[in-house]
Amino acid sequence: MLKKAQKEIDFHIGKERNVEETDINNLGYLQAIVKEALKLYPPLPLGLPHVAIEDCTVGGLRIPSRHTCFIEFMETTSGSICLVIYPLEFQPERFLTSHAVVNVRGQHVELLPFGVGKRSCPRTSFSLNIIHLALGRLVHGFEMTAPSEMPVDMTSHSVELP
Repeated sequence: MLKKAQKEIDFHIGKERNVEETDINNLGYLQAIVKEALKLYPPLPLGLPHVAIEDCTVGGLRIPSRHTCFIEFMETTSGSICLVIYPLEFQPERFLTSHAVVNVRGQHVELLPFGVGKRSCPRTSFSLNIIHLALGRLVHGFEMTAPSEMPVDMTSHSVELP
């Protein structure tokens, strides 16, 4: 996977210069890696709290008026109907084929790492630019391997508060 990203960057950019922000649109596999990483490991496990204005029912669950609700991003991404084939495996290729139109900006419920609507992250574009640029430069500039070819522990941990 890493080699594939390096080949893509070398093909579009070469070795003579660094990855620039204007290069990102040409790096489809790198973008797919970022989407897959955000699907499996969203920046926050929960969205901002929402309060029900009136009694309602969502997915068969009754939500009383003035009840505080959270969107659990891990559930929306890992349990997505659209992304259900091996949802917990790191497979960026899914975003190059059948799910190429899925983005992280809140238009697709399958992938909501930055939230949705007026309560979404106000710096989504900035964050995505930095993530793509940083990853692109790391992949382009360094040869990376796991120590002793050991498997990498990708266990996710949420923030715990007292």
